[in-house]
Amino acid sequence: MDMEKDKKITIDLRKVMVEKDIDVYTETDLSKPIGNIIHQQAGDIGLDEKARELYHNGFVEVDMQTAVMMKEIVAQDGILYYVKQAVVREIEKSFKQ
Repeated sequence: MDMEKDKKITIDLRKVMVEKDIDVYTETDLSKPIGNIIHQQAGDIGLDEKARELYHNGFVEVDMQTAVMMKEIVAQDGILYYVKQAVVREIEKSFKQ
């Protein structure tokens, strides 16, 4: 059993620091728009349920594999680059906790 793969992490998108202007960061709740993006791209019911949980609660506890899938969906989406980078940074920060 791979311990790293089974590790649970919390992704919290209620207070993401987004660089809206050069060197100007604003705390932003991205849970609803990112929850919707993941919901729209979910390939199975499990990921869709996690997207809905993120949307409604602002945070979600997932295993490492699901977190990586969520990060990849956000990274490939057509959302504004600075928003995408903020969310990817936040998910990667969760990996280290």
